[in-house]
Amino acid sequence: MDGKIKIIIAVAAVAAIGMAGYNKLAGDLNQDPPITSLQAEFVGEVKPGQTFTKRMFDVKGVTESGKVVQINDFYSETEAAAENGDTCEVEIKAQDKSATAIVNITREPVFQQNIGYPNEEDATVTCYANGDLEFIGTGNITNFGNNYPWQQYECSHVYIDEALNIETMDNWFSGNTNLVYCSNLPKTLKTLKNTFSGCSSLQKTPDYFQCSNLKIMDYAFSGCSSLSELDIIPVNVTSAKYAFEYCTSLKEPADLSKTSNLQDITGIHNGCSGLINVMSIPEGVRYMAAAFQGCLNIKEATKFPDKVLNINSAYAGDSALITAASIPEDVTDCGNCYNGCSYLAGSLEINTDTNNYSGLLIGATTNGDTLTISGNSGNLLAIQKDAGNRNIMLADPEAASQQNERMLREMEG
Repeated sequence: MDGKIKIIIAVAAVAAIGMAGYNKLAGDLNQDPPITSLQAEFVGEVKPGQTFTKRMFDVKGVTESGKVVQINDFYSETEAAAENGDTCEVEIKAQDKSATAIVNITREPVFQQNIGYPNEEDATVTCYANGDLEFIGTGNITNFGNNYPWQQYECSHVYIDEALNIETMDNWFSGNTNLVYCSNLPKTLKTLKNTFSGCSSLQKTPDYFQCSNLKIMDYAFSGCSSLSELDIIPVNVTSAKYAFEYCTSLKEPADLSKTSNLQDITGIHNGCSGLINVMSIPEGVRYMAAAFQGCLNIKEATKFPDKVLNINSAYAGDSALITAASIPEDVTDCGNCYNGCSYLAGSLEINTDTNNYSGLLIGATTNGDTLTISGNSGNLLAIQKDAGNRNIMLADPEAASQQNERMLREMEG
């Protein structure tokens, strides 16, 4: 009787223990022959997050003589299926060999709709109970305006079929605070306006550098407060206004080095209080008002493009900023550019005659250091007066007066 009880307990233990635990017992119960390679296949059914059992895998080995034998003594360090996605890889180990099994995950759909255009059946969107949102099919999809049927489900993981020829994703996931992952974006994409704005759980942008047709990224990731990794801005983007504003977890800025047509980066990193560096700005950029406003940890301003027009509030409120960038001749608005930069020191060259300079240096250089201003601007005298700060001085008062006279003559002529 005691022997029967022991056998029953042993069998129950084997059934209850996962793959890793079973492996410790398997060697005592069934000795597998030596093998030179391993094969593994998933033959079961598993739901997202479900624990694996040995019965879900068919594992075979090849002996030195070439014979294929069943392997019973195996294990995996992966205990359960992935919480998201339709597949996952599981590494199976036996003896000193390993093999990878592709696991198909069974997900429960809660919403599904055909969204292809012009043929609805060419593409389908499905939302699953585990938080997956999947777009599959070919061709383009229906334009829903701002009423996308999947938005009400606020899924956490987005998967987009590479065969889809999507051109616009404006507002697709705006305000989805549950979204943590999105796969590569379609290469055919042209606009990404407001797409991920307010997705406060998103930590990494999807890959979009391959989107060579992408032109508009305005507000694309605005308010993504957990975002810490960015892909490189694609070559043909022309506008990235407020693309990453209030992304407070960012430490490094957007990489603009591959762009060739970029013109507008107004507010691109507005309110990115965690940012510690600024990027080089392509010479083609014309508008960068508020580009780095409220970036509290930046210490050195980057060079303005020679032909930039609007730099209003570009570094306003950057209280740690020490080194300013010269203001080019073609600037039409530099108001509030360095407003509130209390640690600004050294020198600043101003070469524009624009009258839109109000607040340029108000609240700057208030920590006891000095700032010397110079340049070809006819408004140096007025800018110093506007600042109202004795720590902001003219490098050459006489030259500044002459520049002012020159500007007035040109205005009269």
